[in-house]
Amino acid sequence: MQRLCRRLYSTASSRDPLLDAVRQRLFEASVPKIQQHGITIKAVASVAPTFNLPTSVTGLFPSGDSDVIALFLDHLKNKMVAVHESTEETPDLHGVISTRLQLMYPHIKHWPTALATDPILCAKKLMDLVDTMAGLALVPTNS
Repeated sequence: MQRLCRRLYSTASSRDPLLDAVRQRLFEASVPKIQQHGITIKAVASVAPTFNLPTSVTGLFPSGDSDVIALFLDHLKNKMVAVHESTEETPDLHGVISTRLQLMYPHIKHWPTALATDPILCAKKLMDLVDTMAGLALVPTNS
C-alpha cells in the first residue's frame, strides 16, 4: 500500500478506481472509530497507521469531513439495503425507516455536527435515502 502513496497524493481528487478502493478501505476501517472521533477525517487519520500509512493519507479525502460524511451516509444506506434485500418478503415503509434509524442510533450524538458541517450534502443524501427507502418498500415516488 505504501508504494501507492506516491500516486495517491498526486491524483487524490481524480476518479481513479484504485484510489476509490483505497479511500473506501480506509473509510471502512474508520467506521468503528466514529464513536471516538465523530464523522470526521480524524476517524480516518486514526486508522492510517493500521495500514502503515502516515496520517497525511487523509489528503485522499480532498473535501475532508464532507467526504467522510458522504461515505458514512452511503455506508448506512448500503447496510439498510443489504438488510432488506436479504429477506424474502417486501418490507413495509415503517420497517425500512426503523432499520435505518437502528443503524444510525450508535452514531446519533455525532449527527448534529455532521449536519452542520455540510448541510447541502446531507440534504442531497437525504433525498437519495428517501428514494431508496421508497424503492425498498415499493412506494411510488414523484421523482
